[in-house]
Amino acid sequence: DALRQAGYATLKAEDGCVLNSNMIASMRPRTTHGAQLERLFCYAFDEPNCLGDKLAADVLVDYAEQFMSSYHQSSTPWAAFLHFTDGHEDSHTGAGLLDAPLRRLLGGGALRTELEEDTLVVVASDHGLHYGSYFTTDAGRFERASPLLRMRLPSKLRAQRGVSLPIVNRLACVTAFDIYHTLADVFGVTLPPKGVFSPGMSLLRPVPLTRGCAETGIPPSICADLRPARYQR
Repeated sequence: DALRQAGYATLKAEDGCVLNSNMIASMRPRTTHGAQLERLFCYAFDEPNCLGDKLAADVLVDYAEQFMSSYHQSSTPWAAFLHFTDGHEDSHTGAGLLDAPLRRLLGGGALRTELEEDTLVVVASDHGLHYGSYFTTDAGRFERASPLLRMRLPSKLRAQRGVSLPIVNRLACVTAFDIYHTLADVFGVTLPPKGVFSPGMSLLRPVPLTRGCAETGIPPSICADLRPARYQR
């Protein structure tokens, strides 16, 4: 909402039936784009990963590319949030279907230069699998509470402000709340006022390797005090 009010064209959408989704239906910012897709993926629900003869993820990426290209040509700043539902399937087969669409989206095509120079890219999951045989392992429980997070700063930002993502943070305990603080740091957005609980810190600064759940302020029920180093090979 804050970005829309600041003049950004905004998009929030997912490649699943939003009417059945607690992800989008319960978090509905007033974006300029996205509502047009809400019922599209509810068609032919017996094939939830497809829309006609195309993967649902490809349809969402097509829409996102049109959105980005249109506003790039008009020199209008934009922000997009895309939710791919295939990662919720517990055999990881569905997640494997995302490789090609994500490669196409992040490779940029005609927008490759803009994505590299002017666009902050975050690839993240809200949680790992919390059911199935894998979840019963130590690695599975760690992944559930500390899932995928990849972030790339635009080259212009790195050059103009001299900022970077410290490589040491790859070994530290980071949380989804840190994404919010990092984006706020990049865009100069005012954080919640004093007295409002907002755990997390900007990842533009080194995160102490000793940081654990107690230091983040996140309840132990949704935080894992396991160290990534245990699973490195």
